[in-house]
Order: sequence, then structure tokens, then C-alpha cells
Amino acid sequence: MLAHNILYTYITPFLAPLGMGQRVDAVLLAFGLSSGAIVGEPSAHIDTDFPANSSG
Repeated sequence: MLAHNILYTYITPFLAPLGMGQRVDAVLLAFGLSSGAIVGEPSAHIDTDFPANSSG
């Protein structure tokens, strides 16, 4: 999560040369939604498969 916070803080200077300096809000929204899906999808599988994968 620290990497996400650093990216949120320092992304504007990287977007400006790409011509997206005025659309930082849309970029952060897309990044936040995708990172939420990336974290949520595996955790849903871990939660349901944990009893079968536990050795105890």
C-alpha cells in the first residue's frame, strides 16, 4: 500500500509530459479501481479455499 500512496502523491509530474496533466483525477480513479480489483479478486479465492489448503 505504501507504493500506491507514493504513486498517488507523485503521479502528476509524470502525467504532464504525456498531456494528461489536466486529467489526474480520471487517472487516479482508474488506478484506484484497478488496484481494488487486483487486491479483492485473489483475496476472495484465498478466503474460500483456505479450509481446503490448511494442514491442520
